[in-house]
Amino acid sequence: MDQDRVVQESGDGPEPPPLESPPLPSVYNVRGLARGITVNGRPYPDVGLYVPNAFAQDAGFFMSTTLDWVNRTRFCEVADGGDWTDCADGVAYFDFTPFKSKNASLGFQWAVQSLSGRNNGTGALAGQSLGFRTAWNITPTTAVAFGGEHIVQLDSSTDLGRNFYLVLSQAVPLNRAHKPIVMVATAGIGSDFYGYAGNGFGSTNCLSGNNISSTDYPEGNDCWWGPIGSLSVSFGSQFSIGFESFGYGIGAGISARPFDGIPLTFSLYVTDFLGNYPDWIDTFCTDDPCEPRYYGRVTLSF
Repeated sequence: MDQDRVVQESGDGPEPPPLESPPLPSVYNVRGLARGITVNGRPYPDVGLYVPNAFAQDAGFFMSTTLDWVNRTRFCEVADGGDWTDCADGVAYFDFTPFKSKNASLGFQWAVQSLSGRNNGTGALAGQSLGFRTAWNITPTTAVAFGGEHIVQLDSSTDLGRNFYLVLSQAVPLNRAHKPIVMVATAGIGSDFYGYAGNGFGSTNCLSGNNISSTDYPEGNDCWWGPIGSLSVSFGSQFSIGFESFGYGIGAGISARPFDGIPLTFSLYVTDFLGNYPDWIDTFCTDDPCEPRYYGRVTLSF
């Protein structure tokens, strides 16, 4: 019998060489995806709840749908015998980005503030508005963006502010891996909701009325501007922690992507957890000191 055939049938031949691991990336390209990011095309969790990051939209995605909710608005107090849902609120956002290049993007946002007609308040599907976002990556990890949310208000029910913003973001990979730990810092200025009350340092004309920071609300066309910023750390592609100052208050929380292959993100933030700090918020709280309020966000991208 042929000796080579004997070796083959006995299984005593040489072992196949081990498969080589793919090389680690030498460059990390960070792009935007709603309030989150992607790293070399891989979706990561949110890096801010209210403060938008500046990264150009990832070219692999066209649309993000988001549902925001808060357990209690700051001005609302649950009556004796009432239900907590009497003071809860929610907003739906639909972000479309039809114009994308290698390092820049231009997209649009449609927001629906009133998701139900509870408590004989604002009717269901009222408070609709339109916004925009343009962003440019200066380097793979540095970007600048200018945009606005609730800019074109389709009825008089929107009370979330006419919120322009100009922000700069810097991402810093903290290790070399296929799913690196990434720190993201964002800083900039924003109007109305972002420049609300004690956070505002100067005012401009904001095109139309119904600006929540106007000295002549709701008729006044003026709105105030203030500093905004966020800092987050993503521990790989599925979990992050973050802190932000978004004008209307200060928030901190977590964000998670439970399914690695699905761009579905859940975030939970707490605000007003420092009592009456910043000191101007006590004017608007129904409790003294201000009690914590909880924000949630669910985002699915396509």
